Amino acid sequence: RRKVRLGRMCAHVTVGVCELASHFGIPLCIEHPRASRIWRGGLHRLHGFPGVAEVFYDACMYGSPFQKPTELLTAFRAVSELARMCNGDHAHILAEGSSKVLQSDGTFAWVNRTTQAGAYTPLLCRKWAKLLARASPLHAARPGSAEWQKFLDALDETEAAKPP
Repeated sequence: RRKVRLGRMCAHVTVGVCELASHFGIPLCIEHPRASRIWRGGLHRLHGFPGVAEVFYDACMYGSPFQKPTELLTAFRAVSELARMCNGDHAHILAEGSSKVLQSDGTFAWVNRTTQAGAYTPLLCRKWAKLLARASPLHAARPGSAEWQKFLDALDETEAAKPP
């Protein structure tokens, strides 16, 4: 119950930040597993935001051994190019249980497969970054810009207005 309550709180904050970003013309892009209940709950309001579209992809089409059906809710139309469903020409590892993984320090550890399935592959990261960079308008609120600072100031004001 604690995890569910925390998830709902995070979704509520996410919607608030997205509303604020939308007000300042900053496009949103939210990613979550396609079957997640969060899409029917807290994040449902985001579907009605102007210019927002759903994009569906399977992580296996970007080099993951896991199928991981994923949904993006985004105002970046270019991100729709990520839409790729499994073509069935390969096998998947089920995201159940755990497996022994070699860590960067040379030791092995048991890691949940759901955690492994959540990792973005380099192929997906490169494609996503390229699409977002190409879609970002030159006047977009970039870190260090006046627009970005206005957004950060508005976030600070929102945080300060919350009850302790």
